[in-house]
Amino acid sequence: MAGETVHAVLLAAGASTRMGREKLLMALSGKTVLETSLENHLRSSLGGVCVVVPGWIEGFKEIALRSGGHRAVFVETEEPCEMSTSLKTGWSWVRDNTGSPGIMISLADQPLVGPQTIDLLVEAYLASGRALCVPTFQGRRGHPVIIGSGFDRDIMRLEGDRGAREIIARSPEEVLEVDVDSDEVLVDLDRIEDLDTIRSRIKSDGRAP
Repeated sequence: MAGETVHAVLLAAGASTRMGREKLLMALSGKTVLETSLENHLRSSLGGVCVVVPGWIEGFKEIALRSGGHRAVFVETEEPCEMSTSLKTGWSWVRDNTGSPGIMISLADQPLVGPQTIDLLVEAYLASGRALCVPTFQGRRGHPVIIGSGFDRDIMRLEGDRGAREIIARSPEEVLEVDVDSDEVLVDLDRIEDLDTIRSRIKSDGRAP
């Protein structure tokens, strides 16, 4: 796959039901959670990022105006939006507008996943010849994952609140596991307490302005 690059789908259209408010619009070191995650992706070697956002929430439109560009495309979904709908929306855009041999599926509520980790996964995937790539930390699988374009039909058959996990589980012989040296691939923002933890991690890592 020499000379090829990977594009990403950044999933940001979830309901945030456990938080009680829109977690991706909360502040982290002067930026929103979504902007932090997107910036990490744009600082990587990815060819581009398709950000799937909830079109019915005004705050996301403002971010799209500030952050959209030739490497960041924002695609809106309608309410209600289940995981499979959001994933298929972003996947379809990347499939139809790029020649990406594989598509990275990223979660916007994982703002600790840095560009170095993204680059590690992309490089390993392109060099491996495998169709699926999953990061692991101390034996636990996390996100983001990379799924080969050959799984297009499987992605488009997903229904309900389901993501790519079942596709990966059905094809163990195609999976490349890549060990990473940080638990960032496991940490997401689910509860209000997680916000303080993530803020502290970003500050201690020297990523805060």
